[in-house]
Amino acid sequence: MLTLGIIAATTILTGCGSSKTSAPKSAPVETIMETPFSAQSTEEDDYITRVRSVDNSIIAGTSNKDLINLGHNVCDVLDQGYTVSMVVEYMATNGNLTTDEEYRYAGLVIGAAATALCSEYESQVYDYLNQ
Repeated sequence: MLTLGIIAATTILTGCGSSKTSAPKSAPVETIMETPFSAQSTEEDDYITRVRSVDNSIIAGTSNKDLINLGHNVCDVLDQGYTVSMVVEYMATNGNLTTDEEYRYAGLVIGAAATALCSEYESQVYDYLNQ
């Protein structure tokens, strides 16, 4: 079910970038929900367009600011060496994802972030979706 939910991310992936693989550092994955960001850049506009391109009631009810914060935090966690699988697992467990709609939400956020905000991880998301 998790992979089926995350498959929604493929609708926003537009190709492969380079991937970065390194061992996870000691910083906790909890930073996904912690660090705020403010100014909206062109990359952030692209991210918001990608996230909102799929009809999802959770995304519809989330502000652009909160979506941008979440997207940047996904990139920060990937920068720390966590894998896409670990980010998905964290969001599923700590976000109490239980419905297909919630899994699609997580997939859209991760896929859009990896495509628009931290494209160096785009191929990792693509690989995760195709395993």
